[in-house]
Amino acid sequence: MTNGKSVSYKEIVDIALSRHKWAAPYFDDDLGLNAITSLLRITKSKPELHKKIVWGKVTNGKTELPDDLYLIESIAKSTYDTIEKADCNANSLIAMRWNTDTFRRTYHKSDRDYRTESIYTYTVNNNYIFTNFSEGVIAIAYQAVPLDEDGYPLVPFNESWIQAASYQIAWYIAENMFMQDKITENKLYRIERDRDWYLSQAVVSSKMPNKDKREVIKNNAIRSIPQVNAHEDFFRNIQMPERRDYNGQYGK
Repeated sequence: MTNGKSVSYKEIVDIALSRHKWAAPYFDDDLGLNAITSLLRITKSKPELHKKIVWGKVTNGKTELPDDLYLIESIAKSTYDTIEKADCNANSLIAMRWNTDTFRRTYHKSDRDYRTESIYTYTVNNNYIFTNFSEGVIAIAYQAVPLDEDGYPLVPFNESWIQAASYQIAWYIAENMFMQDKITENKLYRIERDRDWYLSQAVVSSKMPNKDKREVIKNNAIRSIPQVNAHEDFFRNIQMPERRDYNGQYGK
């Protein structure tokens, strides 16, 4: 698990070019940004992504997805009809489910299903969230690629991640050079091998839960009665242990 601290893209570039001085003449920001963003997306390592919540105004059954969205965690419908009111009453949310109606487009010639009145559902397509209600306000909980104040991607403050990111930049440059016969295949392979070595360490370390998260995993695994309705309150209390009462004597 990471420690929650991050390193700026600019610092990673400095590290990469100081270690791989041969790459400096071939470096540009577009290449570097593509390399780091690709690294964060390919790993699919959730602790490295930032969790965010934004409000969306549904008009004609749809609203745009956030620009920095990587993965939707949950969507909820507010009982209020404006973002201002919803933001002041964030507890008044109803969990939405994924729309499973395979023929919704046939029925309505759109991505909306107005037949459902009591259960709110949604789908996503073409940069939009499509809901089964025409107007309203929704809350979108999602994971985003972390960015600094200048809009550059952040990398976890972890030596394996820092080295993997610097080698990712070097590999992007080396691959371009190889295609132009400016570097040998053995050198390209060496850079790729070192990149994969550090990347494997980074991904494994980030997926190791700390003691508090292991407690949550344990509490979910050791249950007599599964929490089948946890979705309704957004999985709020799944970290709590099950309370067992035998013959009226708790814990006996």
